[in-house]
Amino acid sequence: MASSQQRRRWTHVQPSIRWQNVPIPEPHVTALVLSVFLHAFRPIRLVRQPYRVRQFGWVLIALSVSGVVAAVRAAGTETIENPKSLRTAFPYSHSRNPMYVAWTGLYVGSGLLWNNVWPFVFLPAVAGWTHLVVRREEATLARTFDAEYHEYRATVRRYL
Repeated sequence: MASSQQRRRWTHVQPSIRWQNVPIPEPHVTALVLSVFLHAFRPIRLVRQPYRVRQFGWVLIALSVSGVVAAVRAAGTETIENPKSLRTAFPYSHSRNPMYVAWTGLYVGSGLLWNNVWPFVFLPAVAGWTHLVVRREEATLARTFDAEYHEYRATVRRYL
């Protein structure tokens, strides 16, 4: 059992992440809900024997969850909706939009895990909608961080 001094010390630890920084990506969620609905009424499988496809789905989901966690941790306690500084540490040093990449991985992994064709039917719309959101966010970052963002944008890819 922890001593009272240890318990007091634990209660004063600052969180290293803000859970509010875990966004709910509307394109992905909307398409997943539609996919589940359509699958209930018109199930179309990707493959007949889904064992390997489901394994790959689990791997992709695990990697994607790790990506979301890494991106949220890199944001730290800063609010991603209104940042005061530009985040460029891992995973933002490899992708300017690691959360969107990870959410797309979760989306694709879910389709593989369910062995469901509908998420892949909606994938182009999800990608297009996400890209529009990203472009809007990039315009805001360019206005907010000016030269610093332009330098960052020149050295780090938008997605992968």
